[in-house]
Amino acid sequence: MSGFSSYDFTAVEEAYRTFAPQIKTAAFRDTLDQYYTHMQRLRPGNPAPAFTLKNREGKDVSLSDFRGKVVYLDFWGVYCGPCINDIKNYIPQLHNRYKNKDVVFLNVCVDVAEKEWKSAVQKLGLTGINLLAEGWDRNPACKAYKVDAIPHYVLIDKAGNLVQYNADRPYTLLEENENAIDRLLQ
Repeated sequence: MSGFSSYDFTAVEEAYRTFAPQIKTAAFRDTLDQYYTHMQRLRPGNPAPAFTLKNREGKDVSLSDFRGKVVYLDFWGVYCGPCINDIKNYIPQLHNRYKNKDVVFLNVCVDVAEKEWKSAVQKLGLTGINLLAEGWDRNPACKAYKVDAIPHYVLIDKAGNLVQYNADRPYTLLEENENAIDRLLQ
C-alpha cells in the first residue's frame, strides 16, 4: 500500500496485481482492495481531485482556478524537516526557473492551525500560492489525494489531469535538463 506514495504508479499497480491473488486472509485482502480502489482515482491521466482551500487572505482558492496551467502541488508541514529543507534550499530555485511560464506552485500546509501557518509562510518567504488544509488526515483535500506522509508532490497538466501522483521532489526537478514540468510546457 505504501508503494503508491513512493514509486511509479504503474509499477506498484503491477505488484498489486501479482500479489493480491496470493493473499489468504480476507481482512488483509479487503483492506488492500479498498486502498487500491481509492488509488485508482489517482491514476495518471485521470482528472485531478477537485478541492477548495483558503489562502493567506482567507479567500477560497480552487484547483480549477488554474486550468490551463501546469500545477505543481506541494503538500508540506511546518514541523516536517524534509519539507522545510526543500522550501529553504530548492523551492526558490524551482519557482525562479519557471517564473513567467504557465506553471503554478500550490503549497498546501497540512500540520498546523492558521496562525502558525501564516507565520511560517512569512518566515520562510514561501512564494507561490499558499493554502491551508487544516486537520491533515481529516481534511477533504488531503483525503482525496491520500496524503499519508509529507512532503508529497503531485503534478497536474494544463487540462487538470494527474500526470504524477508521486511527483519528483524539487531537487530532482532542478537536476534534470528536461524534467516532467518541462515536458508539459512543450
